[in-house]
Amino acid sequence: MSAQSAANDVTKEKLVADLKVVVADAEELLRATASQAGEKAAAARERIQASLATAKVKLTEAERALLEKSRLAAKATDEYVREMFRESEGRIRSMAMVHEQLYRSSSLASVDFGAYLERLAWDLYGAFNIYNAVELSVQTQPVVLEIKQAIPCGLLVNEMITNAFKHAFPHGRRGQVQVELEQQGEMIQIRIGDDGTGIPAEIDVEQAETMGLKLITLLARQVEGELSVEREKGTSFTLRFKGGE
Repeated sequence: MSAQSAANDVTKEKLVADLKVVVADAEELLRATASQAGEKAAAARERIQASLATAKVKLTEAERALLEKSRLAAKATDEYVREMFRESEGRIRSMAMVHEQLYRSSSLASVDFGAYLERLAWDLYGAFNIYNAVELSVQTQPVVLEIKQAIPCGLLVNEMITNAFKHAFPHGRRGQVQVELEQQGEMIQIRIGDDGTGIPAEIDVEQAETMGLKLITLLARQVEGELSVEREKGTSFTLRFKGGE
């Protein structure tokens, strides 16, 4: 919460408290003057009653404003928590899929990362349910990765694709996400690109504070890879690293 927002909340709470005091004083004054006769006393009571009615309306409005702010804050917190759980679920799923692919392979030390990547991309596409707005293109080669590379690469790709689906196409914007995997000699290249709004130029991916971009940077280092980002006509992440021996 910003300092300005906190100050506004304090002001509103003080207003409610002050209005309650005004209402209480007005009601007490009405009771005290109820037995007094004469035109002046009657006129005073009318003014007090009018002020009391206005104060009560303002008090109700102020209390409703505070209640609505609290409700919206709680809702925002709930949505944030749900989003955090959703992202964590995606990361766990990506690791589970690596192990599932591992158990299906003839070797318990390496996986067909091309098959894994294709399945992961389409699973995420279905989870975000953006068929009507975003097209997904997946092009992979049968690249074999050792488990020590497959797990961090799977997590990294999960973050890249999730980032594109979440942020590249706001407000129903249409576009396309491309997922590519190829091997060039001993070097392996993964590219996740989109033609969406793009990451703002002022954001340094390697110094970013968001969990997704932090993970992408850390996981790229874990596989001793070179990560590059292009921001022309959308965003494109490319990871190049040496395959296992």
